[in-house]
Amino acid sequence: AHTPPSEHTPSFAAQALEEPQSQSDQYWSSGQQWQLHHRLEKADPAFVMRIVPGEANAHSTLILKAISQTEPVLGLFELTPHTGKTHQLRVHMASIGAPLLHDRY
Repeated sequence: AHTPPSEHTPSFAAQALEEPQSQSDQYWSSGQQWQLHHRLEKADPAFVMRIVPGEANAHSTLILKAISQTEPVLGLFELTPHTGKTHQLRVHMASIGAPLLHDRY
């Protein structure tokens, strides 16, 4: 039987955390949570997705579970996709400044 994406067990991923760009930017802290709603469409190359204006077609919940004490600083995230768009977690993680570790795209 098919299980809807919102009922999947959350996945975990280590991400490199980017430094805040200015004093007003929020620093990373364990327990931070993001509810992301974006419109994703194919980019160039065609297997890469990008955020574009328009009605949201991708929804994810991201929770920062732990932060490393090493360089580079890494975060352990709980990722829950509520929709099933191609590369949605990759795009959503990049949108908060925490791209997937060793991801070429």
